[in-house]
Amino acid sequence: MKKLFILAAALLLTCNAFAEIHTWDCGYCGEDYSCPPTNSVTATLNTADSTLTITGTGAMAAYSTGPSASRTSINSIKTVVINNGVTSIGRSAFSSCSSLTSITIPNSVTSIGDAAFLYCSGLTEVTIPNSVTSIGSSAFSSCSGLTEVTIPNSVTSIGSSAFSSCSGLTSVTIGNSVTSIESSAFSGCSGLTSVTIPNSVTSIENFAFWGCSGLTSVTIGNSVTSIEERAFEGCSGLTAINVNNANTRYSSIDGVFYNKAQDTVILCPAGKQGSVTIPNSVTSIGNSAFIWCSGLTSITIPNSVTSIGNYAFEGTAWYNNQPDGVVYAGKVLYKYKGTMPANTSITVQEGTLEIAGGAFSGCSGLTSVTIPNSVTSIGDMAFYYCRGLTSVTIGNSVTALEIMLLPIAAVLPLLPTSTLCHKT
Repeated sequence: MKKLFILAAALLLTCNAFAEIHTWDCGYCGEDYSCPPTNSVTATLNTADSTLTITGTGAMAAYSTGPSASRTSINSIKTVVINNGVTSIGRSAFSSCSSLTSITIPNSVTSIGDAAFLYCSGLTEVTIPNSVTSIGSSAFSSCSGLTEVTIPNSVTSIGSSAFSSCSGLTSVTIGNSVTSIESSAFSGCSGLTSVTIPNSVTSIENFAFWGCSGLTSVTIGNSVTSIEERAFEGCSGLTAINVNNANTRYSSIDGVFYNKAQDTVILCPAGKQGSVTIPNSVTSIGNSAFIWCSGLTSITIPNSVTSIGNYAFEGTAWYNNQPDGVVYAGKVLYKYKGTMPANTSITVQEGTLEIAGGAFSGCSGLTSVTIPNSVTSIGDMAFYYCRGLTSVTIGNSVTALEIMLLPIAAVLPLLPTSTLCHKT
């Protein structure tokens, strides 16, 4: 037994003989990246247990500036301990550290830099302390091992793509001081099932939740005044958007997203099934409002609707079930469906109020169009790339026409002579 103990001790000493300690400065070097650093922050890597310890006072430097250990050894770290006194985590400080599984962030840290933990796919949990006020762009992007994140009440901004492609993320709690969710902040988080936007948030930017295919419900707080058009694009499982009744800008009916006055349909969740009845108060259906709602078999559109945005019904069962030819929705000529035969003449039906944007886009077989006096508006790109169009008869009520999107052969008869040539 004594011999075995001596042998084990000898082996342990031999293993420790190969352990290395790397120490280097990683303090902030100023905006011009001049060195030496303006403060004292030191990193120490112990290769025996693959632990990186950050000590000192002040901000960490960005990875690409200042001295550091070889990136090969950095990529092997499994644990990061940041001691109290460090005030910020530098840009790309731990990016691509795929072996990293544990990070300790002290209460002295106030900001997490851009791409600080980008591609740290082995990181399974992170506790963001209440001292942090900002999370940079792509700070935790592609941390596919993360399963839940709590953003504390101290954080006021979530940078673009901050948690994008965190495919393992199933739960996110957003603190009540966050005012803006920037573009792509949670895009590609396919494991998320529900999100509650707190009352502090005033804006949600494009692609904020793009591709969150597992997301089934979203609750919008009472202070949101701006949601960009594509904020929830690609959320194929989303069945309901519910808006706080106290919100002064937006509202919801049966999970469908409207403005407060409920005269505009903004978005129907892509995962909604069955049927939707648009109330008689609605006069406008926004761009892409029902796009990819493949589970909707019936949409009831009242005659009160006088305006329909581009691609409003693309990919819906309602549109797919319409016969080929001109498709009307309420009092709007929405689109020509199918392939138009050559030398086609279209007479828009009387009582139509609008020709929607892109309605005849790409219809090369169209040669003439007659628009009645009831039509007051022709949307953008309504006749885009209609190469065969040579004749357009426009009624006397149209007040807006994207004239440069008509072929020149059709435009010339519409213009007064004085605009065609000018003699001096």
